[in-house]
Amino acid sequence: MAMITIGFATQFYTLWDVTKEDLFSTTVTAGGEMHHKTGDRFVCVYIKNISTDLDKVLSLYPDAPINEELRGKSRSFEYTTGNQGVTYGDDVFAYGYNKGKAIAECISIRDLSWALQNESNSGRARNIKNQMIALGMAEYDGKMYENQEKVDAIIARRNEADKLRINAECIYSSLTKGGKLVVNFNKNLTTDGRYYDAENGIHILFKDFKTCYYNGFEYGLPTIKGVGKKVKGKVVELECQTLEDLWSEHGELVLVVNSFKII
Repeated sequence: MAMITIGFATQFYTLWDVTKEDLFSTTVTAGGEMHHKTGDRFVCVYIKNISTDLDKVLSLYPDAPINEELRGKSRSFEYTTGNQGVTYGDDVFAYGYNKGKAIAECISIRDLSWALQNESNSGRARNIKNQMIALGMAEYDGKMYENQEKVDAIIARRNEADKLRINAECIYSSLTKGGKLVVNFNKNLTTDGRYYDAENGIHILFKDFKTCYYNGFEYGLPTIKGVGKKVKGKVVELECQTLEDLWSEHGELVLVVNSFKII
């Protein structure tokens, strides 16, 4: 729709032909496309200077409105208000080659996984996860897994780790003032005199040990009066005490061995 309009440059009132067009945006959903007005586009074509006298201008063009958007301008231009484009509903993909397609119709785990990794919209991400679950996958702790068996295995490992941690805390607590502990050694010490007891989840540090070599490998042996004792595959009774591990960068607790005997 074109309309004769009055503007003002610097000294002269100016005459313009202004055309207004509707701007539409499209929303894509699983149910189809919806178009709705979201703004206007104005095409302003400069015609000429009219006069410096406003009364004269109004007498010549009594029906023409004065548009402040034309102030200071004397060349044709255009401008818009509002936005124009395409938006995607939560029930369709917004990216990739599946863009605009219904999430509930996708049967490719690969495509769904890619879409989930690249999705920031929480509602759309939830719909993607729901479709993955419908195809046999399982969700746990905010992540998707191949099936429920995978999730059950993770939960079982975490439960075992929690039990081991609680057991280790009990042992450390019981030996804060020192005492005896029987440990099954299934390997030798490290070269810094340490041993991790995977059965109980505890760290052990021997104060007296020596470093040995065999076939290019280094390992540690606890010592009694300077003599190394092989503990691998043996049951050992430790006289030890729980201390803060000042010898480690991690600063956790450790059982420091003052003496030991092989049972």
